[in-house]
Amino acid sequence: MRTIDPGGGARLVLEPQGVETRGPEYAAIAKGSVAPWRLGPATAMALEDSIQREGWPEGAVCESEKTMAEHFGVGVRLMRQAFRILQARGAGRPQRGRNGGLVVLRPDLDAAAAALADNLRWGGVTPEEVREARDVLASSQAGGAVDPGRALALAGFDRFLATFAAPSEALRMQLQLPETIRANRASHMAWIIGQGITHERCRNGDRLGSLWDLTEKHDVSLAVAIDAIRILEDAGVVICVKGRSGGVNLKLPQSEAVIALMHGYLAAAGAAEEQCVAVCHQLNIRAARKAAESRSAKLVALVDDLHRRMAIAKGETVMTTWYELQKTLHDHAGNRALHLITRCLAAYTVRSGAIDAQPLGPRFLDNMVQATGVMVAAIRAGDAAAAEQGQCLTRRVLDERSPAQRAAAA
Repeated sequence: MRTIDPGGGARLVLEPQGVETRGPEYAAIAKGSVAPWRLGPATAMALEDSIQREGWPEGAVCESEKTMAEHFGVGVRLMRQAFRILQARGAGRPQRGRNGGLVVLRPDLDAAAAALADNLRWGGVTPEEVREARDVLASSQAGGAVDPGRALALAGFDRFLATFAAPSEALRMQLQLPETIRANRASHMAWIIGQGITHERCRNGDRLGSLWDLTEKHDVSLAVAIDAIRILEDAGVVICVKGRSGGVNLKLPQSEAVIALMHGYLAAAGAAEEQCVAVCHQLNIRAARKAAESRSAKLVALVDDLHRRMAIAKGETVMTTWYELQKTLHDHAGNRALHLITRCLAAYTVRSGAIDAQPLGPRFLDNMVQATGVMVAAIRAGDAAAAEQGQCLTRRVLDERSPAQRAAAA
């Protein structure tokens, strides 16, 4: 909603969701049970969700750090960190002065694609996996129309593959910095460091150096270096070690980091839940077929065990186990790029719909167990067509829920 401040300027007032309807990550913020380094990204996530509920009004000015901190129940320092995270993602920029606050921006496709490409590269995904993933998504788009989630994936894949192309082309891609990155010294420094990070260095836990080493190497102030390292922390690729021999060390990034980075772009681009679910379903079908075709005894034992756990589970644990089963199928399908895109789009639909969620009814849960049993039986028999039908049956059960029940299941 909008109010008018005493200075006569239109202000966007963001209000947090009730903690009981925001899921365990949000509830943990209120209870103070999240590690301090996680509170900044989680607060940025809460801001993004609030901006999304307002329709992502580009150019609108939110309230000051102090006022926003009071609304969201966090400290000013933590809210300042959240502003900085949104700036690094291209979702907003701090505005100083009498009418200061957070200016809402529309995240850039190139910046989001670069973050996706970096995560794939740092995580050790191969060009062969990315080429296959690109072919799968590009060949299945209907009528040439590309939805925001698919467009983001394809752009990220193209940027990733450019780094393995001719040196001149790779250099050209690196020089095409999104303006939101080029205009901010910390973001630019993080970008430069990121270009020199490889999967091997992440796996080995290479040391980048102390903060003082980095300030001298990049000719920046200590404050800029700290912000740059925090951006890389948000991307999940570095960890700061305290102590006499401490410093900034590399680490293998987890998918959770890039999932959070993708949300702002998808929200601002107006990605619809139906579009994201359609892509996820397509990739889930592929994973189920791959599982049935493999005839792997080890995989059959895993999915059988997960289905048994679903059958005896209660409440939300049924759906938690179902997602674990889907993850097992994707892991076995062997394409990490497609698995990451599935997780990004599924997580976006969770955050977009997790408002006023209602409890899941026993009939819905029973139907999910039965539909999953059809798919598991087909995988056990090595019948790929029947495995696809079983996966489609679970989709049909999921689609029959009300919006509030969909949020609860997510």
